[in-house]
Amino acid sequence: MKIEEEKNYKLKEVALILGVSKSTLRNWDNEEQFVAGRTPGSHRIYSGKQILEMKEKMFKKKENK
Repeated sequence: MKIEEEKNYKLKEVALILGVSKSTLRNWDNEEQFVAGRTPGSHRIYSGKQILEMKEKMFKKKENK
């Protein structure tokens, strides 16, 4: 899946892209490790730029193990 930097993605989409659960994303948000934006209805959304940065961060952690 190609990630567009300027596009916003829903929680479910981000979970699939990053290969983590929706609960993990909620926890990261609550712990301020990967903070989501909010829709007017308070649903979590993430920008493509955020997702690309998190993918890079996750990849670097795997390399260092």
